[in-house]
Amino acid sequence: MQMGPDNPVVTMEQYVNTLRSIAEIGGFKDADQFFNNTQQIQQAKMQQAQQAQQPQAPTPEQQQMAQVLQLEQQKAAADIQIAQQKAEADIALKREKMQADIQMEREKMQMELQMRRQELEAEAQLRALKAVTDSDISTNLPR
Repeated sequence: MQMGPDNPVVTMEQYVNTLRSIAEIGGFKDADQFFNNTQQIQQAKMQQAQQAQQPQAPTPEQQQMAQVLQLEQQKAAADIQIAQQKAEADIALKREKMQADIQMEREKMQMELQMRRQELEAEAQLRALKAVTDSDISTNLPR
């Protein structure tokens, strides 16, 4: 476990007081020449807290990275928009093709129906003629 100025065991003031006591026991009468007093430590802490609260100006490298990131985001958004437009165009094309296929199938069915009606009419006419003439007319038509 690493300990630092914010550790739970001892405060910075307690640590400095201990060091002052060791210096005094060692024979030094003025521990101020080696260590800051408690008031100076408190002032240093307050200055650090104020500096931490102030937003730091971004460095040129950070600004450049932010610009690169913004350009990358814009490029990604443009790519997404292009892909979306392409997908919409593909869907519209498929829809039009399906509608054309449906229309062609409908027309084909109508033509087959019309052809079948004509065949039935021709067969009915042949049967009527056969009945009238009682002759041997071929009725070999598809049914």
